This record gives sequence, structure tokens and C-alpha cells, in this order.
Amino acid sequence: MLSHLPVNLLLALTVSLSSFIPQSPAQNQSTPSTDGRAVSMLRSPYLIEWFMDMNENVDLKQIWALLKIEISADMSYRCKGDCEAETFDVDLRTVALKISYKDGNFHQYLFFKRAKSDSSDEAWQFIGNIPAHGPPEYRIEKGDDRTWFLLKELRGREVYAEVWYEIKEKEVREVLSYPIQGQSAFCQNNLTRTYATLLFRHDFENGIYTVPIQLILTYHITDCNKKEGARLFAKGQKAYYVWDDNKQHFILDKSRSEVTEEELGSLYSNERLSGEKMIEHNFAELSKIAKAGDPEQKRWLRVFLNSVKDGPQKLALQQALKET
Repeated sequence: MLSHLPVNLLLALTVSLSSFIPQSPAQNQSTPSTDGRAVSMLRSPYLIEWFMDMNENVDLKQIWALLKIEISADMSYRCKGDCEAETFDVDLRTVALKISYKDGNFHQYLFFKRAKSDSSDEAWQFIGNIPAHGPPEYRIEKGDDRTWFLLKELRGREVYAEVWYEIKEKEVREVLSYPIQGQSAFCQNNLTRTYATLLFRHDFENGIYTVPIQLILTYHITDCNKKEGARLFAKGQKAYYVWDDNKQHFILDKSRSEVTEEELGSLYSNERLSGEKMIEHNFAELSKIAKAGDPEQKRWLRVFLNSVKDGPQKLALQQALKET
């Protein structure tokens, strides 16, 4: 976004970069060098964006070092025409720079705050970064005079979480995370579970800032030859996250939520769910199937119970099947 840059800064950077350009014998090289002296001149998100647009062979490690970002020593950050940079506004004084690399599979979101009293390039302050993997999906939410950057993050195979980052004056902090989309591996007990999450309107409730979500969990019968078979049952559970002033992040309101932390970690993931846990978390739904399910559902339940260790709930389900 060259329109954001003062002309004198563009001219100075262009002249400086041109002095570092390696020339071929034919003198036909026109790509800016990634000499450390040129990189050290970058002082705003717009300059970094422009610098990357002008140079397909940027070594991102130089930018990370300039901003003092910790990176993995095992990973190469040399661009080979596969890096992209894009700026976007977060709020009136905050600009984010998204840098994509490795064919768009890895991303860094860099956040810069502009000083209130100075609009020059030197006024920009780097306040934090967020690394991300997979296709980037983000949005910005506001409330309680705060700004949150919400990012859909890949947490495992076909498992995604929505993570809230608060954009503060001098830092970017993670303050909330919950599952939003995923599915279990197929053919585990011939059962597949998928889930999705809806975010409701967040605001103050009884003087406490509250984020309510609706979790929807669906179980399907599978035959291992196709991805999804007949639906077994679905259930909805609400969760309420409230702001904790002492911890400075959102916590699960156990008194109002219909799901526990343990269930969030086991049910809303791609982890294998044991038969015993399946019964423990879904006894009411399985009881309905035993009493009033269709023939296919009851046939599945009989086979499923034979693979589960004996216990009071298993025996109750088997008894209900015998009575129908």
C-alpha cells in the first residue's frame, strides 16, 4: 500500500535498496537485495509489505530478527516466489500485516500500533505476532472498549479452534479458545462424530462480560466404505465463557454451561472415544435409541454394547433393548 507511505520515505528506501542490488554482467538485475542494511530500514507494516512485494527472494529470518520474533531453527524462511504480504486495519491505530509462506500453508500475523501524536514512519511500534497454519480465516470483534482478533486455527487433522486474541496497547494476548469444527477418524467402533459451533451475541450479563456459544455434536453410523452413514443422534450443548479480571482472560462458567472442560477436550476433538466414555457422555441418547430407535440404530447398538466392558449403564441399555 504505497499510498500510506510518505513520499520521502519511499524515495529514501528505493535509493538505499538500489545500492544493494546485485548486477549481472548484462546489468539486467532489477530485484531489490535482501541485504541486512536494507531490511533494517523497515519501520512500518507498509514498508515491509512493499519490500516483500518488490523482492521475491526475501529471507524472512531477517524480518523476524528485526522484530525480535522467535522462530524454529529447523525451518527455512527463504521466499522463492511463494511469499505474500498483505496489510489490513484492525482499529484506528492498529494495522496487521499478514505474511504467508510455504505456498500459503503457514502465516504470520504481525501487529503494529501507531503512536497517537506522530504520524511518521518512526512512530510505528511492533506489539506482537500470531503464527498460524492452514487456510487463514479471521475476523475482528469489539466489545467492552476492547478489540479482539479472532482466528480459526488448525489444531489437528480436520480439527479447528477459534482463538480470541486481545489487541492491547503494547501486546497481543490470547484470552479465549474453543472448538468450532471437526470430526473423528472414521471406522472407530463403526461410529463417526462431527461437531460445529455457533457464536452468539457477546456482551455484559449481570456486570460480567460473557461470550456464549452453542456446540452441536452429531454421531453417524459408518460401514468403513463410505465417509458418512445414517445419523445416529445429535445433541446441542451451550457453553458460557466469562471474563476473569484476576486471570485477564475468559474462563468457562461451570454453573451455567452444559458441557465440562473434560468434555470439550474429549468429545470436541478427533481423539478416539472409548465405548465406556461413549456411554458415559451419551447415556440418555443411547437409552432413547434402545427404547424407540429404528431397526438399523438398534442393530448398531447391540453390536456396539458387545464391545464394551460390563457395567451398570451397559446392562441397563441391554435390558431396554430386550424389552422392545
